Amino acid sequence: MSDMNQYQQNPQHNPPYQQPPQQGWGNNPPPGYPPQQPMGYGQGGYERPRKVGGVMIIIGAILLLLGVVIAIAGIAFGGMSVASFGEKIQAFPAPGSIDYTVEDTGSYRIYKETGTNNGGTSTPVGLDVAVTAPDGSDVSVGTPLATEEYAFGSQAGFAIYTFEANQTGDYRVEATIGEGATGTNLSVGPSIEGMFAGIGGIFGGLCGGGLLAILGLILLIVGIVRRGRS
Repeated sequence: MSDMNQYQQNPQHNPPYQQPPQQGWGNNPPPGYPPQQPMGYGQGGYERPRKVGGVMIIIGAILLLLGVVIAIAGIAFGGMSVASFGEKIQAFPAPGSIDYTVEDTGSYRIYKETGTNNGGTSTPVGLDVAVTAPDGSDVSVGTPLATEEYAFGSQAGFAIYTFEANQTGDYRVEATIGEGATGTNLSVGPSIEGMFAGIGGIFGGLCGGGLLAILGLILLIVGIVRRGRS
C-alpha cells in the first residue's frame, strides 16, 4: 500500500497544520519555517535610498568639478583677453608717427590719451591722422559711431578715429596738428570690444561655473545625507 494511503488510513501520522507567520518585525516563526525578513528588505525598500544617494553623489561631484573647471577657464580666457588689450595699446606723440604691428585683422582705433599732461579730453586744433597699410596703400580713416573709452593701468583715452586692418603687418600711423597748436599724445590699439569680450568671459565663467558648482554641491550633500540615513 502506498504512503498516501497509509496517511489517509492513519490520520494520526499526518503533521499538524501550522499557521504561516505574519511578516514583519517581532514575529518569531514556528519550528520548520525559515526566518522572516522585514517587509521590503532586500527588495528595494531599504536598498533604493542607498542607490539613489550614490547616484546623487556621483552627479554632484561631476557637476561640482565641471563648474570649477568652467569658472577657471572663463577667468583665464577673460584675463588673457583683457591683458592682451592693454599690451596692444601703443602711444605716440602728436605731431608724430608710429609703426603699429597688426597681428590680427579687424577694426582698430586711434585714441586720444587723456590726463593733465595730454590736454584732458580736448583735441589739438587741426588734428589729422593718416594710416598707411603694409603694402603702401592708403587706409580709409573714419570716426567711431559710438563713444569708446578705456582705462587700463596708467593709460586712459577715448577713440577719435577708426580704421579697418585687412592685412597683417606694420601700419604707419601719422598725426599732424595745426600750426601753433599744442601737441598731445595719441595711441593705437584694437577696439574696446575685445576688452569687453574678456570681461564677459570672466563674468560668464564665474556665473555659469558658479551655478554648476553650487548645484553639484547641493546634490553631493543631499546624496551623502540620504546614503547615511539608509
